[in-house]
Amino acid sequence: MLEYILFSVLVISLIFYYYISGIELIKYALLLVLILFLGLRHYVGTDFPAYVDSFKSIDLGLVKFQGKEIGFTYINYMLKFFFGLNYQSVFLFCSFITIAFISSTLSSFNSRFIYAFGLFLYVFSGFYTQSFNIVRQAMSMAIAIYSLRYVNERKFFSFYFFVVLSMLFHTTSVVFLPLYYIYRIKLSRKFLYGILAFAFIVKSYIFSALIYILNLLNLRYIYFLNPGEDNVTSGTGLMQYVTLIMLLVAILYIDKIENKYLIYFKVFYLYVLFNLVFFDFMLGIRAIQGYKLSMIILLPYLFSLLGKHSRYLIVLLCIVYYLGFWKFIAGSSNVIPYSINLNF
Repeated sequence: MLEYILFSVLVISLIFYYYISGIELIKYALLLVLILFLGLRHYVGTDFPAYVDSFKSIDLGLVKFQGKEIGFTYINYMLKFFFGLNYQSVFLFCSFITIAFISSTLSSFNSRFIYAFGLFLYVFSGFYTQSFNIVRQAMSMAIAIYSLRYVNERKFFSFYFFVVLSMLFHTTSVVFLPLYYIYRIKLSRKFLYGILAFAFIVKSYIFSALIYILNLLNLRYIYFLNPGEDNVTSGTGLMQYVTLIMLLVAILYIDKIENKYLIYFKVFYLYVLFNLVFFDFMLGIRAIQGYKLSMIILLPYLFSLLGKHSRYLIVLLCIVYYLGFWKFIAGSSNVIPYSINLNF
């Protein structure tokens, strides 16, 4: 537990110091802390042993599909046979790629406030702690959210290059494929509020239909139907209501949102909408986690629109997410105790 206390205090201090000073060296020190704490962890996270077994099962003569996406399989292969490293190098490499793409995405807006607040949200709203368990999807999500910058720039091939690249590490990023075409869609406040209300009303019927279809087809995904919990990483419970309130406020200010931020608003809207529908279907919630990542750009920008009076709301939101971070740590036996491995 002490490691997480020191980590959280150090990260918050570096984020705040970078925000007030703008010193690039502080930013790189912050990124280094995030990469090393995530990448050097040893048997921390539910799926850590499975990734170790996957690494060990790859043979030299033929790269076999290991039940993981092909991009991740080849990362294992190259680190093992080209560089002669062990399994710890995979976690460190994936950590570097994930944090690098998150940082690049936030940096593209040339705003220290968006960068600092966005990185705080990434670390303490559940994404960073999620990556202890879902290594491949965390990396895939980071690449996919980076691709959205090319939607604004209308760079078709660049957008789909990064989306396809992200799918090589986790296929859930397939949900990003249609996003290029929602850029020009204009919707009224009444329509946006109305769709949310409709989803809230009919979600139980949709869920019942989903249960019926899965049972009828005898699909294994029926086992992913679990009741929602107050879990910061699943998007349900208290945190679901926080994100819903943030979206309702964003819709209220939709006419003031600049064009380059609209794609993040629309993706965040889709996340909340689908989250309402998939409240009790954890596989569905996990599939749209990449959409949720848009909040690390949208929420800081939204608060910048609210002006100086939003500072108290920012502090309140940070406290809520920080408490959520500790709720996850305290309630997850797979991340405590924290241990480190310098041998790779």
